[in-house]
Amino acid sequence: MAGVATALLAGAALAEASPALATTSRNVVGDRTPAPQERQAGVCVEPPRMGFDGAIRDTDDPTASQEIAQQDSLLQGLQQRAGLYPPLTIPGRPNELHADFGAGTITIPVYVRDIYDPASPATKLTLAQIIGQINVLNRAFAGGGPSAPTAFKFELKNPFNPYVADADLFEAPIDGDTMREAKQRYHVGGMNTLNVYFSQARRSSGDPLLGQATFPTENNLPQDGIVLAYDTTAGARGGAMEGETAVHEVGHWLGLYHTFENGCASPGDYVADTPPEAWAAEGCPAQFNLHNYMDYVDDNCMDRFTPDQSQRMADSWAAFRMPVPNGS
Repeated sequence: MAGVATALLAGAALAEASPALATTSRNVVGDRTPAPQERQAGVCVEPPRMGFDGAIRDTDDPTASQEIAQQDSLLQGLQQRAGLYPPLTIPGRPNELHADFGAGTITIPVYVRDIYDPASPATKLTLAQIIGQINVLNRAFAGGGPSAPTAFKFELKNPFNPYVADADLFEAPIDGDTMREAKQRYHVGGMNTLNVYFSQARRSSGDPLLGQATFPTENNLPQDGIVLAYDTTAGARGGAMEGETAVHEVGHWLGLYHTFENGCASPGDYVADTPPEAWAAEGCPAQFNLHNYMDYVDDNCMDRFTPDQSQRMADSWAAFRMPVPNGS
């Protein structure tokens, strides 16, 4: 399934991570350490290995050729839509095309489908949990503390009918035909609309997932959106989850790669102010610049987007997801 970002978590990983979860909190904005604003050239960060059983979380990162094609599509999209979005010139980079959206000026409509097993009430989210997940998105994308503000905020559009009672669909692999057909059936809106599907979230191999997202370059509207495991909302898994999986997946939906994309080799994650990272960070490392929403650290350790990540999301919006008069 090329071009799909998938977060994979073996069932034991979160439980084994619980000591780290208990020792670090990011609930108080004032306690957060500011993120570095510039990439440290030549410095390759090697995060500590936690040794979790099944800690490989991602199986569908883009290949190098797919990344190049996606980057080309981004540049072409910005060129084709020039004049339809407010332009930005970054000092020292006069020949680059960028979009200039103010903080919180873009409201993304969100439609949630909570797919649950009617024989297992614990698999059905409460409306408070769903609204709480939207609140987590709004808090993260608003920025603050070490996190750069972004252009985006989110509005739940179907609070009165988000539920799909279907045990077979709840258990259906997210990479299988049953889920693909369901997404086509339930999808609402255009490329500017975020469709969120909660389910058991497993692959055909049986591997459990945290989430999955489509990149904006995939150009497959009926399948566009993110899938989340039902137990990734705030307070789930014994309090280990804070809803940050959705933040991570929406980052992919808006064009971001993992911070450890390509390891320490150029071009990395195509973002200039994230540190070159040899592999995914886990747990809650002491290095604050690894506490990024697009890394694999614990939920209670994620606390930042960088300014260039915020810019890349704005550019991706302008190139692919922004509604335009002629639909181009």
